[in-house]
Amino acid sequence: MLSKHCPGRRRPRLAGFLRPLPLAFALAALVALPAAARDVLTEPPRPVENRPFQLIVSVDLGYSVLVEVLPPTLDGNVLRVAVLTEAASGGVIGLPIPAPARVFAVPIEPLPMGTYRVEIFNRLVEDGTDDLVFVRDALYVGQGLGLEVPSTATGPASDIPVTVSGIGSCPELFEPRVEGTTIVIPFEDICPILPPDARPFTFDTVIPGPLPAAEYTVELHSLGWPVNEAQLSVLPDPVVLRDGRFRVEVEWRDAAGEAGRGTAVAQPSAESTLFYFFTEGNWELMVKVLDGCDLNQHHWVFAAGLTDVEYTLTVEDLETERRSIYFNALGTASPAITDTTALPCGTTMGGERHGR
Repeated sequence: MLSKHCPGRRRPRLAGFLRPLPLAFALAALVALPAAARDVLTEPPRPVENRPFQLIVSVDLGYSVLVEVLPPTLDGNVLRVAVLTEAASGGVIGLPIPAPARVFAVPIEPLPMGTYRVEIFNRLVEDGTDDLVFVRDALYVGQGLGLEVPSTATGPASDIPVTVSGIGSCPELFEPRVEGTTIVIPFEDICPILPPDARPFTFDTVIPGPLPAAEYTVELHSLGWPVNEAQLSVLPDPVVLRDGRFRVEVEWRDAAGEAGRGTAVAQPSAESTLFYFFTEGNWELMVKVLDGCDLNQHHWVFAAGLTDVEYTLTVEDLETERRSIYFNALGTASPAITDTTALPCGTTMGGERHGR
């Protein structure tokens, strides 16, 4: 028997031109590895109807280079996203270099409530072919949550009522919190065990205070993400003079188009008050209402402004519902107001007078 070292038996040898083929096939297989999606998540975690959200797609590029993520398309209940890639170029030794995994966000326009199928495709630049690389069969877009908040309140405001409604299995509403001019109302619908059937719910709560006069955005958050919002204007407390008989209000508008109501600097005296428009230390307008009934049968309105901002000053007799209104045009230095016939002392009800 001949041993394996016997010179009488030779090993078969590949022809010279065939020897590189296994390596070439291996390299070709590596270069041909397409990009593949690892996962598709959403932000917020639970999208709701008629609000935009994002698909968060994790892609393993393999030996491809990401060119761009194409805009999503919707065909019925199928949401398709194409990832455009091209083959990687050679590295320092001529071999392709594997690309790191990438995570990218795909903005999705608001969708109706329902269940959607998400398909991620790898589209090759070289030949334009699409390769389905990931499927998420059930992306659920839930019913939106209702949020009812009064549009206005008078500040400093406390216990502003809020109503949250919707459909859920284990809904829970938490205490609102104030973060500057944003009011966040946390909500969750997480069941510790298999959830029962979803049912309608309504929660009533209040926004704590006091809230100073300002424009607020009230946001309803589900799992830390805003799912609904409303605007709340907290207006300054009305100023009343002369034992509560005369209400004094001023509305302003500046050159930038910003507008608001004047706020009393402090507790007014019996006959006079000071207003600021922008900051508490920047006084804009002084107003006083005097009793001139013994002299000419009228209540007098005096005012002095330190501003060229547009404003409308309204003084109302709450007993007769008669009003005197004074207007200062934008860009005009506010003149002194010395109106000694502003409001009659009689009992005639109603009426409006524009004075200067």
